[in-house]
Amino acid sequence: MRIAIHTLLSLYLLLVTLTVQAHHSAVVFNFKESISVTGKVTRLLWRSPHVAINLEVLNEKGEVELWKLESYSIHALVARGWKKSDVKKGEIITAQINPLKSGKPGGVLQWVTLADDRVLPIHKDSPQGNKAVKVQVNSDKPIYRSTESAVDMAIRRSAELKREKKWRPELPLVNKVGGPGALDPDNLKKSRPAPPFDMTGVWEYRAEEERAKEFGANSWDFYPIPKLTPKAQAVYDEYKNATAQGKRVMDPHAQCYPPGQPALMTRYGAFMAIQEPTAVYIVHRFNNSFRTIHTDGRGHVDEDVRQETYNGDAIGRWENNSLEVDLVGFGSPEHWIMDGIQIGEKFHMTEHIEMLNQGNTLMIEMTFVDPENWIGEWKHTKFYDRLLNMDIEEASCISALDNTALPEM
Repeated sequence: MRIAIHTLLSLYLLLVTLTVQAHHSAVVFNFKESISVTGKVTRLLWRSPHVAINLEVLNEKGEVELWKLESYSIHALVARGWKKSDVKKGEIITAQINPLKSGKPGGVLQWVTLADDRVLPIHKDSPQGNKAVKVQVNSDKPIYRSTESAVDMAIRRSAELKREKKWRPELPLVNKVGGPGALDPDNLKKSRPAPPFDMTGVWEYRAEEERAKEFGANSWDFYPIPKLTPKAQAVYDEYKNATAQGKRVMDPHAQCYPPGQPALMTRYGAFMAIQEPTAVYIVHRFNNSFRTIHTDGRGHVDEDVRQETYNGDAIGRWENNSLEVDLVGFGSPEHWIMDGIQIGEKFHMTEHIEMLNQGNTLMIEMTFVDPENWIGEWKHTKFYDRLLNMDIEEASCISALDNTALPEM
């Protein structure tokens, strides 16, 4: 086994690799260098948000090193022809990677060459190119059926119904705090003007790589940034200095904290929206983060009762052809608007949401106010495109599990 090193000065690799490292930030990787690492697979972490491969590699001193290699989510790899069964524990494979800036054994995958010389591609620069394939799903597998007889089932269910009646409370149950719930049947039945559009569907954040190139940063961030307060500027300078050395700092997302608003809506990977007459419910692939935009005419929860959250208390109003959203009630620990810039207790946010391109694009204009950390209003616009043939699946980030397989974690 050996480590062969050669240099790749590919701007494409830089930009594309950055676009997929939205959960655990990409600042630790050296995208100006590409190395080949051959070793024995000791672990395959086949779960979202990141697939990871761990290899035992024999270094030049004859010592065994553990290399931790980070990659895309499962959906992204499967779309390029990967299968879980391709990377087998104990087999010898060769991984092409962008290594860690620190020089420690680890990196982010570019492609993998298996023991039988097949190549599992990621980037278009891989030997097979960035090849997407149609994955066949076996829907003919029989569903498990109980072997319980019809007589036994009837007896058991009769007993269960008696138990239900014995312990039945007064129905319907009513929460003693707060007003009507968004999904209360009577609230849903109320007569309301028809909204101008329906957000129900799956939406993919649009990566604008030219913006990333322009600002020399991640495209999901909110550049250009406003004038920071002295306190916030000092923190941001500290962050920039540390990340220039390849350190993951001031990045709570890497430790599995919720991203919170507004970072949640800028993470790569799709989110699902379900629109009801009284609310829009959003579940993001990023750690299955959940947020609700209430549209039933209610106001914000009283400050003395309202809990502090990562996604805020969001109240929406339909106005002409847009949904206007007002968000308050932040204040959770480790809440950053973007890497290096934290939000304060007085952070306030609004969203102006429109639907474009015959219902295939959402445009969200955001305004942020936080006198503790920046001067005046901070405005930014993001786009999200409808994604078909896609469902939002479980993608839980568990620090003790996931991060042990990832580099520099």
